[in-house]
Amino acid sequence: MLSSFSDWLVGKCSLALEPDERETVLGDFAESETSPSRALWELSGLVVRRQALTWRRWQPWLALTALAVPLGFMLSLVSRFWAERSAIYLWLYFDNWTWGYLDSPGARRDLLAFGADICLSYLALAAWSWTAGFVLGSLSRSAAWLNATLFIVILFAGTAGTATMATTNSNNAAIFSDVFYRVAHPILVRVVLVVWPALRGIRASRERPPLAFRDGLTCALGVAVLTTLTAQSLSGLLSFGWLSNSSGVPIGPRSGWLLRLLPVAMAWPAAFILVRATWRRREPCVP
Repeated sequence: MLSSFSDWLVGKCSLALEPDERETVLGDFAESETSPSRALWELSGLVVRRQALTWRRWQPWLALTALAVPLGFMLSLVSRFWAERSAIYLWLYFDNWTWGYLDSPGARRDLLAFGADICLSYLALAAWSWTAGFVLGSLSRSAAWLNATLFIVILFAGTAGTATMATTNSNNAAIFSDVFYRVAHPILVRVVLVVWPALRGIRASRERPPLAFRDGLTCALGVAVLTTLTAQSLSGLLSFGWLSNSSGVPIGPRSGWLLRLLPVAMAWPAAFILVRATWRRREPCVP
């Protein structure tokens, strides 16, 4: 049992190394039949030395200050805001379903509009998270998993002590008295639509070659379209999605220029991917 746990720790600890080095180190451990506890000790020392060297460069610090911290916080607010907003419609159509919703043309139109709005919001959330993870992995390299851990901590802790208009509105008391909509649903949205895509993006940046220009352009255009389609939903974030838990008063600034910057902030990793792919395209080919 202890040996299996040590093997698991060795595997997880090795993720902090570059793929080629990780394969070499694990291969050496297997060839020399190093015990799991000894392998864990040696691997930990190697990881610490590599991390010390990694943080001497500017790229991990850029990933930390321009991505992991600010985007982790913004995605925390956005995912909570959209999860609780969508919970109202999920409760309405799933918990209180009636075939009468399909009898009226107006009710059918509302059902399609709400469904499309939720799907677009969730798709945008996943796209922002994947691109954020990809850039975080590209810049951080060996420090990616440390920055990713901080990103996830901020994602879940960023909204602590605050509320949204959805939960403070007494008309929604029946919805958010249900523990699923109040607790489980926001957690599921963050895990499925933020954490998982971000980790997939980090892994993609480390295990595949840098994106070609066509792939970078497709990624940037897709994110730009999704950001444009959801920009109106984002505009209500600072007014309705970040309130004092005690007074119900909005916490953040609500100036027009800041609201216009929100979509830019969410989409900048995709722009970075396009710029990097364009730069690679212009590099001369070495025979």
